[in-house]
Amino acid sequence: MEIIQSKEKLLEFLGQQEKVVVVEKNAVARIMVRFIKRQGFEQKLLGILAEVSKEKVLLGKPCKSIREAKEEEGVKYIVVELRNNRHEKALSVLEEQGIRNIVLVNYEVFAEISREENPQLDFLCAGFTKCGTTSLSTALNMNKKIKLPKGKETFYLHWRNKYDDSPAKYREKYFAKKPSKGVKLGEIEPSYHVSARDVYECYGKDIKLIFLVRQPVNATFSYYKMLMRRPRRKRYVDYYKKYKKYSVEIFGDFLDDCIFSERVDRFQYDKWISEYLEYFSMDQIKVVVFEELISNTEQVMSEIQDFIGVSEKMVYESLPHSNEGSGVSANYLGAYINYRFYHSIRNRKENKEISKKKQLFYDTAKKLQKYTTVENNDKMKEEHRAVLTEFYKPSVERLEKLLGRSLKDVWGEF
Repeated sequence: MEIIQSKEKLLEFLGQQEKVVVVEKNAVARIMVRFIKRQGFEQKLLGILAEVSKEKVLLGKPCKSIREAKEEEGVKYIVVELRNNRHEKALSVLEEQGIRNIVLVNYEVFAEISREENPQLDFLCAGFTKCGTTSLSTALNMNKKIKLPKGKETFYLHWRNKYDDSPAKYREKYFAKKPSKGVKLGEIEPSYHVSARDVYECYGKDIKLIFLVRQPVNATFSYYKMLMRRPRRKRYVDYYKKYKKYSVEIFGDFLDDCIFSERVDRFQYDKWISEYLEYFSMDQIKVVVFEELISNTEQVMSEIQDFIGVSEKMVYESLPHSNEGSGVSANYLGAYINYRFYHSIRNRKENKEISKKKQLFYDTAKKLQKYTTVENNDKMKEEHRAVLTEFYKPSVERLEKLLGRSLKDVWGEF
């Protein structure tokens, strides 16, 4: 089995072959096929191996069975070496058929060709939800030396592998106009806390990363209230079947179902930052404590701009307050309408074609939102706060060790 360890060697290999087949799942196959087409070798690509791909056609190329591929003479099979040995299934499929003419593309080569198709960001705020990312986005947008996509979140990493032309859609919708000289290009994407590998593959090893963290008990309750306002999953809508209308008691169910089960673990900050450290160095990462950003805005915003590398800094005496709200869905019907509305928003972020029927629902749901929600300022129960504090204590201690500082002065005792 030949191993290719540079982009130059990969190009040389493709230039020498008559026929190649990509042996990878759709996400990786799309990136490889787009690269092969960009380099002018499309006529040499027979297709993608059907035993690995779930599609029948991918980027205009057929997904062929091993039997069909073996009928062709002189075929080479391209497999991408992925981290955590995630490529072994592709290799085993070939080896079971006695295929030996395999070329293994090194992971770093794959990551290099992957990031080529995306705009190159200078910085990315990759987390965390309900920790002030919308306010930070609003503040950074005030500086003309910083360019962010309109609308804050693009969700690109969540849909880039769903469509053949995702990179083109992404660039056209959010980065059609190149930034002026000296302008730093970035994104604020708090849902990317789970996407260390994808960030590395999309934006490269030199990107600067920002993480906003907030006292996790408070962040959890704020996140829960957001989910009750605009549910992201059907199970959150179903809470309303039990309680008929919004109740702070739902929070106890949410803790049992999602937090203590670790189905929702976004506020275990150390876990996700540690995953990023598998791909990036600590000096590329700036962790900003939300409470300090609020209480000492001028200094912290100055540090953030220094970290990004902005040539002309702004002075921020206070942080813009964005994405605040105490509204929750009033009842089951309201929760269901808001659930559907949320997913309509996601479709628009992807620049996805919307049917007239879905467009009508979107427009109606948007108009109905003021009738489907009610204001609610109920506080978290102390019994919930106590058990949640104990639950997060080990994670906070690990985060303190990671940062080399105590957080007791801003978050209190854990």
